[in-house]
Order: sequence, then structure tokens, then C-alpha cells
Amino acid sequence: MSTSTLSLADRRAHVEAQGPVRTAPASKPGRTVLKSFPAGAPRGQWPAESFAAEQRREGVPARVVMDLASDSYLVIVEGPAADDHSKTKEPLPQRPRGPHPYRSAS
Repeated sequence: MSTSTLSLADRRAHVEAQGPVRTAPASKPGRTVLKSFPAGAPRGQWPAESFAAEQRREGVPARVVMDLASDSYLVIVEGPAADDHSKTKEPLPQRPRGPHPYRSAS
């Protein structure tokens, strides 16, 4: 049945039954691409998987996805930038304040 044969009230009910119309695509959580690898890797090598496993050993929750548009594998992290994840960095050593302990003879 086409909508042109329906009454005005029936057309309105039909539109309401379909639910709200989305004008913008659903938002996805932010993703950070750590590295991109071409899909044509030699047989037996999985460089994207190896890189992602290395990142996971360091505490970064990385995973591999396929980007069909560029025909490549992407190693990504869901959410904010990769530096914000549980990858801890040691603070830099602080220089002691005050006079230099070994003054040069001038």
C-alpha cells in the first residue's frame, strides 16, 4: 500500500510509528589511531597484531581494526589520546637547587 492512498491522519500515524528521524550519524566514542599498516603484508606476518600486542604489554588497550577505505589495518585505542591510558611515565629527575657542588677554579 502506498502512502499516497492513506488519509492525512493515517500518514501522520505512519510517520510517528517509524520513530524519530536522525539527521546526524550516531556519535561513536573517540578513537586514537596509533599506527597504520598496509593490508598486503607477506604471508605469515601480522605486523599490526604484533604492534598491538606490544602496546598491550605496555598497558595501552590497543586493538586492530580494518579500514576498508584505505585498505589498511589500524591499531587504535578507544577513548581519549593514547597518552591518557594506564601507560605510566617515570617523572624526570629534578636538578638539585643551590650552588654547584664542584665549582670550577676561575
